[in-house]
Amino acid sequence: MLVSNLTKEEKENELGKVDCIIDFTLRMQNDLNTIYFETSFLQTSNESVKKDIENLFRDYTKPIGYGKSLKDCRDNDDWDEVKDKLQSFIGTIEKSENLKKRKMQIEVEFPIDRLIQFIGSYNNFINSGEQFYQKFNIILNSYENQKQCESKLPIEYGKLKSDVNVAIEKFNVAYKPVEVNGSKMKEILYGINEFE
Repeated sequence: MLVSNLTKEEKENELGKVDCIIDFTLRMQNDLNTIYFETSFLQTSNESVKKDIENLFRDYTKPIGYGKSLKDCRDNDDWDEVKDKLQSFIGTIEKSENLKKRKMQIEVEFPIDRLIQFIGSYNNFINSGEQFYQKFNIILNSYENQKQCESKLPIEYGKLKSDVNVAIEKFNVAYKPVEVNGSKMKEILYGINEFE
């Protein structure tokens, strides 16, 4: 810019743009790194939750004789087979002698206990994830010179702010299994079906 043919006013305008970019970079670099590393942590935690649910599905369906993985079940829309095997297993329980009946019931109750534990840990994960994204929102909205430099900030910054707000909404709406924490939990615990 020093050796260019720009007018003094154009040079000041260009310096203003560079000033905003440098200011944004210096002030937000550590904050953006924090968001990056904590998002990586959340992704790792998410993978752990996925493994837990896959293991839970395997434990849940093993007693009824369904041997496919959760992924296979989903990919092949195999839920009817799971229901059929469960109904068959329940029929076998009903026809069994007392000792065998009790053992078969325990085989089913144990995964239900694990499901309840999983729901508790899942809810903790969702609440923690939501808090992380609320924190990210505060970080992204804390840039002091946002108003003066708004038109000069990277497009990705605005997109990141929008993505964080969408993620917060998902944590509030899509990820919280309200029905499992309410009436569905009663059905799981006590075998009550409100539609019967």
